[in-house]
Amino acid sequence: MTNFKKIAVMGTAAVALVATPAFAAPVSNSNGKAKARVVKPLTLTIVGNDTLDFGTIVLPAGATGTNAVVSIEASSAGTVGTAGACGTDFVCSGAVAAAINYNITGTQGQEVDVTLPPSATITLVGGTDTLTVNLTTDLSDSDSDGFYDVALSNSGAPGDDFYVGGSLTVADTTVEGDYEGTFTVTADYQ
Repeated sequence: MTNFKKIAVMGTAAVALVATPAFAAPVSNSNGKAKARVVKPLTLTIVGNDTLDFGTIVLPAGATGTNAVVSIEASSAGTVGTAGACGTDFVCSGAVAAAINYNITGTQGQEVDVTLPPSATITLVGGTDTLTVNLTTDLSDSDSDGFYDVALSNSGAPGDDFYVGGSLTVADTTVEGDYEGTFTVTADYQ
């Protein structure tokens, strides 16, 4: 009988250990934090001209295996394009538009990421032929995060300006006609 009593006592002790609540160790710092940044809404507008217009590019009379390159500098310099000869066998004429001037406003001192596609496709009006415009800007990606950077120098108006230009290459075999297309520039706080 003695063995029976020992087993019963051990079983009771095990149940008592399971039923005993554990106490947490005291916490030295239980303070949480909360924070928020409140900023003015960003506005991104085009000032004046909204089109990179490369003018008129006259194809050579026959196949030459050459290209014409017309460029619009991404700066406030105004119309920067090629008038007259724009390739070995091409002639460029007509009004070449200035770079597109964007203005951005928001909260002073805030960093803004600007997204610009590397290129835009323009399509023959009424057709399917396309040309590629390689887009450029006077902004830089100073923190190497894949976005162009603007540090807002003032709060609200007058805002900060930046420019978008580009270059267009036309082959001697390009189908004649008017080519048009769009591209999207976006901005967001970092």
